[in-house]
Amino acid sequence: MDDVNQLLNNIGSEAVAKTGETHVSAMDFSWFIKLPVIIILFVNVFAAVLLFLRVRILSDTIATSGNKRVKQLLFTYLIATVIGTLLSILFLILA
Repeated sequence: MDDVNQLLNNIGSEAVAKTGETHVSAMDFSWFIKLPVIIILFVNVFAAVLLFLRVRILSDTIATSGNKRVKQLLFTYLIATVIGTLLSILFLILA
């Protein structure tokens, strides 16, 4: 009887070794941390878009010599924020 149980145990461990699966007794709750961070990143992009629109309206209302440079800097900031957020979300998903 002991040989049969040992044989069945060996078959199960070989199947696990071949597929590479591991059984984890504890559940993975890392998404509890990832979800708020993703929400914060999207809020950051939303704030950057609002800042872009606010400065654009202000620069169109008041005519100064630095309007074009301010628009260009803000557009660069917006692009950097969006790219940084997408990379951060990618790293969060892969982690």
